[in-house]
Amino acid sequence: MAGPAPALKERPATLSHLPEEALDRPREAVDEDGYLTSTPTMPELTPHHIAVKLAIESLEYHLDKSGQEYLCAGNVLLYDLPDQRRRFLSPDIILFLTPPPGGQARVYKAWEGDLPDLVAEVLSDSTLLNDLGDKKARYAQLGIAEYWIFAPPEFHIEDLPALQGFRLGRYGYEPIAPMAAQVKGYAADLYPSAVLGAAWGEDAQALLRLFSPLENDWCPLSKEVRQLWWQAQQQLIEERARADREQARADREQTRADREQARADREQARADHAETRVQQAETQAARERTRVQQAETQAARERTRAQEKIARLQRLLHEQGIALPDEPPENGA
Repeated sequence: MAGPAPALKERPATLSHLPEEALDRPREAVDEDGYLTSTPTMPELTPHHIAVKLAIESLEYHLDKSGQEYLCAGNVLLYDLPDQRRRFLSPDIILFLTPPPGGQARVYKAWEGDLPDLVAEVLSDSTLLNDLGDKKARYAQLGIAEYWIFAPPEFHIEDLPALQGFRLGRYGYEPIAPMAAQVKGYAADLYPSAVLGAAWGEDAQALLRLFSPLENDWCPLSKEVRQLWWQAQQQLIEERARADREQARADREQTRADREQARADREQARADHAETRVQQAETQAARERTRVQQAETQAARERTRAQEKIARLQRLLHEQGIALPDEPPENGA
């Protein structure tokens, strides 16, 4: 069913012709025609990784149960145009109901007959626009019968369904309408897949699962995948707890900073009030000095006027021959 993977080889390179900044980079794995066979490995235990694992396990369980020959893989490369060694698609899940001529591989070439029947993508921040735009158009141009998109619970997108299915029609992909169903006592939207003869949906934990008509239930998960999911949930809980602790610490720091700011504001207000009082006292003292100066000026004017009056009176008495008590008469009498 699945043949051996082709041998991989690395692109020849010598240290002499590489720029210094490239010396620490891993060399790329390519096949005998120079096409890339892998991209950087996806980290384990992420919501993206878990969603892909669950979906592939559902697919394999259902197809094994139905006796269908198939080839299913994840995180592989699909080339849609020859001689375009840097232009490839990397579906999260790829399914061939008729295994390709080369069997199981890490790179598939559409022009060599490697045309899958179904591909699926699990959304993330970095792939959202590409998965909904260019990838969707290129999968349709290749003639892939069904295209599925799933957003994990941790990757919530407003006004975008968590699960979308598209079936190839006359004018490209057409959306697959969900069917309302009751699964183990709760409502679920099931999206029928003509390729699989089953339906995709979200289980009680909002995880992507395949609903099998043979089981009349979600396709069961292996112990390994259940353990992987549990570890991912524990890791998520720990990450959230760590984030909550960091947020609480940040809140405490902010509260402390707010208190210090409030104390500084009070001190500034007290200093401003004291400065205002000083300015008011200085203004009052200036007014008092002005009043004293005005009083001294008025007194000087009064003295000047009194002296002028005395001088006029002395002249008048002198003209009348009247001597002042302290002044002897002119005839000596």
